[in-house]
Formats: sequence, structure tokens, C-alpha cells
Amino acid sequence: MELSILKLPNVQLPDFTSDKKQQKDEQQKRRLISEQLTEALVELESCRKNAMFADDPLLIDYYIYKQKANEMKYRYILKQSRQLSEHDYKENA
Repeated sequence: MELSILKLPNVQLPDFTSDKKQQKDEQQKRRLISEQLTEALVELESCRKNAMFADDPLLIDYYIYKQKANEMKYRYILKQSRQLSEHDYKENA
């Protein structure tokens, strides 16, 4: 009796390890974004306080520009956070 070899079409089996890795990567992204948002808020508050107590016009200008830069940084990080949330929402829908 001869055994015949059954040929199966090339089927890609799901790779569950890559799914877990992807989930872990996304969790790390969320954690990093959260830390960066907190950092940006602390920097903003620090600039505001320093600008209020500065008595040299050059220092006041410096803190105003630094505050503006931190506001832009905060908006950018917030945008990244929203995009990640939208991506998660679309995947789960």
C-alpha cells in the first residue's frame, strides 16, 4: 500500500504572537503619549508661573515664546493621541 501525499493550497495561518506584540506596542505608545502629555502640561504651567514672576522684559519674552512652543508641542501630542484612539475605534468597530 502506497501513501499519497495530500497537497494543500498555501494557506497563511494567523500569527497570534504578532497580534500580542502589536497590542503590547500599542499599549506602550499610549503610555508614552500619556507621559508626554503630562510632561507638556507641567512645562506649560512652569512657563506661566515663571513669566508671571519675571521682572526682566527679556525673560518675560523668553517665557512667552517657550510657553507658545510648549502649547504647540501639547497640541501635537494630543493630535497623536486622538489618531491612536480613532485607529483603535475603527479596529474594534
